[in-house]
Amino acid sequence: MPILSMCLSANRRFPIGSACEKTRQSGIQLIRDAIDFALDCGVRVIQLAGYDEFANPSTEVTVSNFRDSLALCARYAQEKAVMLALETMENDLMDSICKAKGFVDSIQSPWLKIYPDIGNLYATGQDIEKEFLSGMQDVVAIHLKDTLPGIVRDIAFGNGNVDFVSFFRMLAREQYSGLFVNEMWTDETPQSIQAACEARAFIADKIERAQKS
Repeated sequence: MPILSMCLSANRRFPIGSACEKTRQSGIQLIRDAIDFALDCGVRVIQLAGYDEFANPSTEVTVSNFRDSLALCARYAQEKAVMLALETMENDLMDSICKAKGFVDSIQSPWLKIYPDIGNLYATGQDIEKEFLSGMQDVVAIHLKDTLPGIVRDIAFGNGNVDFVSFFRMLAREQYSGLFVNEMWTDETPQSIQAACEARAFIADKIERAQKS
């Protein structure tokens, strides 16, 4: 089974918008290393979390740094023909596809696109159809997970408020044919393989229901 997508979470510790130049440069190098790794392993898409800062406050300076650093990384990604894609998060910087699209449009690289997280979009109260219609042309992969309002982690599939059937129905209508990736946590799950199988079956059932409705 090919591994076509990877998630780079290390920029939470080394955010590329940081006011500290050493931290910012470390974050940029992490992305460059991830691009090299993806090239070696055949990974097509690297998901980048949409954080200018994680532990520290977001400011005009950190947002500007983030945009500049992202542009540098996109140029390196173009050299290696590896796609970078911004994940929609639970923060104010990138809690919608529209906000992610703002960065994509400003940098204007064919190697920087959007990787929406449907759970995060539900958790932050976004208009799902409006969001996807506004940026569908830049969506290259989608994170699937269940969430509750304000709670974006550790919600098992089926225990949240994400309406997967209507979501897949909308994607089919818009002829989306990109990647889907189930996002899961296994810290407290000793039977992780079983949990992954159950999650896949859950999503497959929702896709089948959407196709029939």
